Amino acid sequence: MSSFVSNSDLGNVPSPTSFLALNTLGALEIGTLLSYWLFGATTTQAYTYYGRFPNDSRKLKSLVALVWFLELGHAICTGMTVYRYLISDYTHPELLVFVPDEMLAAILIFTVIAVCVQGFFSLRIYYLSRSPYIPLFTCSLSLTWAVVSIYIFVHLALRKATLADLLPLAPVLYASWAASTANDLTTAATLAYLLHRQRANVHTSRTAALVKKIIQWTLETGVILSTATTLTLVLFATMPANYIWLAMFIVQARLYSNSFLASLHSRTTLRALDQVTHPLSSLRLGPPEDLEMSKTPHLTD
Repeated sequence: MSSFVSNSDLGNVPSPTSFLALNTLGALEIGTLLSYWLFGATTTQAYTYYGRFPNDSRKLKSLVALVWFLELGHAICTGMTVYRYLISDYTHPELLVFVPDEMLAAILIFTVIAVCVQGFFSLRIYYLSRSPYIPLFTCSLSLTWAVVSIYIFVHLALRKATLADLLPLAPVLYASWAASTANDLTTAATLAYLLHRQRANVHTSRTAALVKKIIQWTLETGVILSTATTLTLVLFATMPANYIWLAMFIVQARLYSNSFLASLHSRTTLRALDQVTHPLSSLRLGPPEDLEMSKTPHLTD
């Protein structure tokens, strides 16, 4: 979802040769390097997950593997984009106004990552609440985001795209980013409420304190994700001619995957409990009747 605009398309946007002075490529490189650092955190969490939770279902293990491989593909695509801008086409500034195919692929991969993670949290809400209404709402928001992203991917892929091709779609972008922000906030608030409600089932102050900590982590995750999306929207709205907004957009994919894996690892905290009366932070991908009580919440096939 990125490109540069030429003067022939938008009078207030610098020409290809002058845009280099805006440190646009610097912003893109910094965003990519930060995303690589976060990809290291993703890899570490994915690796330790398989060691800590060997009894989790094959479905959940497959989802973890899928998210990691998608992140790997996203990292490769963003790296190739930076290489093209800074190495291959750097001496041809007239080419730098166009969106590389690798960046288009990164957009599509990020869409799949976001849908997987948001779907995971929607399913968690459903199994904790036994109510389909909020999960259906969050899934509809996620679907809105996905449809808009795929539309923009096709729109840019069918032409030699520049930012001039993206800016007319700004209202659609704003709506999709707003939907994503609402999804993240709704998910975090709902999970926090459901976990808070479960505190009535615990019988020790130590357990209550740990549950409170998990609620805090849940809210922080939602705030981080929604803030990142909102910041991307604001940067695009105020500075569409540079790549600062795109740098934030690239980092978002890592935030989603790390929030997903951190949620799985939060179950490690529950292993320290002396007593657990309800699977507060475990996710079962099987039917609700398969939910079981256990001292150490885990997933079963």
